[in-house]
Amino acid sequence: MFGLFKRLLGKDPNKSSLPSSSAGHSRPLSSSAGTLSSSQNVSTHTSSMTPRTVTSSNSGPQEPELFWPKRSVRWDNKYDVYICHSERDLPFAKEMLYFLEGLPEQLRCFLPLRDMDAGGAMVSEMCHGLGNSHCWVMLLTTWFLDDSWCRYQMHQALMKAPGGEGRFIPLMIDLPRSRYPVELSFLCYIRGTSGDHQVFAQLRKCILMYLKKMQNVMSDKAAVPSSERSGHESDVPGSDMGGPSSDSSVRSTEAQQ
Repeated sequence: MFGLFKRLLGKDPNKSSLPSSSAGHSRPLSSSAGTLSSSQNVSTHTSSMTPRTVTSSNSGPQEPELFWPKRSVRWDNKYDVYICHSERDLPFAKEMLYFLEGLPEQLRCFLPLRDMDAGGAMVSEMCHGLGNSHCWVMLLTTWFLDDSWCRYQMHQALMKAPGGEGRFIPLMIDLPRSRYPVELSFLCYIRGTSGDHQVFAQLRKCILMYLKKMQNVMSDKAAVPSSERSGHESDVPGSDMGGPSSDSSVRSTEAQQ
């Protein structure tokens, strides 16, 4: 009996030593865990830096800056873009104007309510802007279609280039396709909403596509200082025609500011 208790008591120290030995073995595990943790930190740090390198290396080349020689036919006209819009669409037209004039290509824009001379005849001022612009942007909205002056300018531009020739750019804003003018049915158009400024990038693409054709085409005209050029040359076919008879023909000079 005494021997049995002795054997049992002799086994307890061995059993109690097992946790201590296991605890001793836990240290390498913790150190290995620390090693894994540090390696994970390194891999995480490396992986976090990898996208930056990939992004910078895979970034596409920037478009070369366009250049037009001094004798390019582009400079024969005073303006690159004529923006035709209704008075109700003036805020959106101004946003378009600031975008185009802020481009590296330094597009020269004619905005009727800004660039028409005070006291000048409406028809003469409009035809002067149309005839001295390379491209014509028609900001087609409900108010545009209901404005007789806007339609007059649209028809004058069509008389200048009946086939469009890449110069006539319809821009439909908040307008259903069913209301697209029949006169422009042969022309492709840009369509968007008043809050979507992505249409400006599409508009820029269309304008530059036409102006690029002038890079290697030299002008036959002798260089004449802009100060010596004649005033409003009405070189638009039918520019001697009277404008639409409507109440909108009387406008205050405040609209031009």
